[in-house]
Amino acid sequence: MKVKKREVVETVYEADDGTPFLKEDECKAYEEALKDTKVFRIHYCPDTTEHGTLQKTLLLFVKAKFSHELWAELWCEKGFGSRLDFVQGVAICTAWRVGIQEALTDALRKEKDKDGLLEVVRIDGGDTTLPDWVKGRPRIPGDM
Repeated sequence: MKVKKREVVETVYEADDGTPFLKEDECKAYEEALKDTKVFRIHYCPDTTEHGTLQKTLLLFVKAKFSHELWAELWCEKGFGSRLDFVQGVAICTAWRVGIQEALTDALRKEKDKDGLLEVVRIDGGDTTLPDWVKGRPRIPGDM
């Protein structure tokens, strides 16, 4: 048996967000898909026992040709229900809010870091399928 050592040189294409690809066309297709994607910080789950502060946050990746914020609002409305809730059944408060738009590269970096602070959800414009944790969402903040 003979053992030979060889050095293999590979060309690696790196997308704007740092994702590596071995083929240039795959890298270009990925970057093209990212151009149609915007990321929103969604605040939800109000504390309805005291002050109505939204307690949880998620990153919502919206892939669409246009109206990204409207798709995000539709997804929230379908998943969380009405935008309004009540503190102790009396004082009105916001049940969810589409927050600031994140820079895509920063959002992807946060997703890769998996810091545990943010839930990450991806939707495709026109597809407002909800993850299981949203379906039948309890109204009590601690029960999620």
